[in-house]
Formats: sequence, C-alpha cells, structure tokens
Amino acid sequence: FNILIPEDLLCYFSRYYDALLRGNFSEAGQDNVTLELDAMQAKWFVTWLYSGRFPEDLDYLTLFQLYIFADKADIPAMRKDIM
Repeated sequence: FNILIPEDLLCYFSRYYDALLRGNFSEAGQDNVTLELDAMQAKWFVTWLYSGRFPEDLDYLTLFQLYIFADKADIPAMRKDIM
C-alpha cells in the first residue's frame, strides 16, 4: 500500500529521512521511499505526524514497534512521546 506523506513533514521530524531524501544518498530527489511499517503502524505514525500524539489506549506491542521504527528513523520527538 502507499501513503502520501509530505517530504517537508517527514524530514522535519526524521533526521534519517532528511539525510536520505535531501543528502548525498542515491535516493535523494526520488518521489517515494519505503517505510518499514505495516498498515496499522503506518496509520498511527501518520496520526502522530499530524497531531503529535498517540491514542491513550494504544496497545503496548504497537507502541513498542513504533518506538523501534522511531529509533531506526531517528525521530527523537516520537521516541519521547512514546516513553
């Protein structure tokens, strides 16, 4: 599946994707990148990108998986919000 996330929004929060899309990587200038998330995780990631929060009742396993993604993608604000 595909999700459209504005590059500026993704790069604002993620140092990894900022470097990937705007740095000297071969992916720089490409129109799309792959996020290693399943559909539900992607939903909560996009929700967080736009609202800055996760639902209070989000299960621990999903939060743990999102934390791992935030760590890999170097998204400190998301890691902090999960903790």
